[in-house]
Amino acid sequence: MRERAGRPRVKRRALGGSSVRSGATESQAVVSNGRQPRQSGPPVSNLRPFHTVAAVLAAACSLASCSSADPSASSRVRRAIGAVIAQRVQATRARDIDAFLATVPSDIVLQDESGARMTLGQLRTNILREWSVIKATRSLAEDIDSLALAGDTATVFTTQRWDRLMLERDGATIDTVVTTEHHREIWRRTPAGWRAYSVVELGGTVTVNGKPYPG
Repeated sequence: MRERAGRPRVKRRALGGSSVRSGATESQAVVSNGRQPRQSGPPVSNLRPFHTVAAVLAAACSLASCSSADPSASSRVRRAIGAVIAQRVQATRARDIDAFLATVPSDIVLQDESGARMTLGQLRTNILREWSVIKATRSLAEDIDSLALAGDTATVFTTQRWDRLMLERDGATIDTVVTTEHHREIWRRTPAGWRAYSVVELGGTVTVNGKPYPG
């Protein structure tokens, strides 16, 4: 893809902005749909919410059949997952890479967009590089819309909105970029608490300097 000077490099990216997907080990994966806008400008990789391209994790059962019959259990899990999402949001706002990676499962298998395996160290490097073009986060929120609990696995639908100031490729021009994204996330209970193993992007919007992107 040929990039035009002066156009923002725009793509929605989930929290942290990393351009990776996870390889599936059994039911473990962090993925998104990998859509990219046709045109370029602030680094494309930073404009979509948490991780990237490819296969969607197949759920073991439908939301209807997997829903927990115990509302109090679902409420407890919702609060626990909400707390981890809040940590992820705060780490991204503060650009605290250690706090961000503390929310990533230690046993996750990561792949880049070409399918090559990645280490957590490479993930750290990618996230820091992509954060480096964000001058400031003006607001960032991710809310849980619904949750279906099945034992130690939860299917969570979330909505994210991220308003930030980003550098263009010239290193001087600053754009106001606002992205929204809906996610389907697969969370699992681990010894360290609830962790997201899959984040699938379901669609959203991008505006650059108040105008829809691409436009």
